[in-house]
Amino acid sequence: MSLSIDWSRLEEVVERAVRRARSEELREMAEAIKTLADFMKTGFKEMLDRIDRVEKWVYNDVEGFVHGVPSIIEVDVVIRDKEYILLEVKSRVGRGDVYELSKVGKLYERVTGVKPRLAILAGFMDRGVKELAEKLGVEVMPIAASFST
Repeated sequence: MSLSIDWSRLEEVVERAVRRARSEELREMAEAIKTLADFMKTGFKEMLDRIDRVEKWVYNDVEGFVHGVPSIIEVDVVIRDKEYILLEVKSRVGRGDVYELSKVGKLYERVTGVKPRLAILAGFMDRGVKELAEKLGVEVMPIAASFST
């Protein structure tokens, strides 16, 4: 997985906001943001740890079903209560990513005989991703917020 957040930079920005807050209301708001950032960091790390323990499905697509040419297909598989979920984690999701996971899901069903749920955890989504995902039966879930100074 190639999803990363510069946690030290985020903590630095939040700490600076807390120090600079002059009024009681601003201080309380800055503390709330700090608490939220700490919660997000902990939850995000836990989620990635869980995903890292999830098994991967690796398949040699010699017929080129997914990409049109022979290629190795690799996707995380989450098994929960006998439900199979093919999961991708992306920092930025484009329409091509949604289409590709849809094709991988069809290949997975063809090879294993199991129809999986399809999900993408996304930091950011390009325009049109949500609509295409709904059309193709892919769940797209946002996982990150953007912070700037």
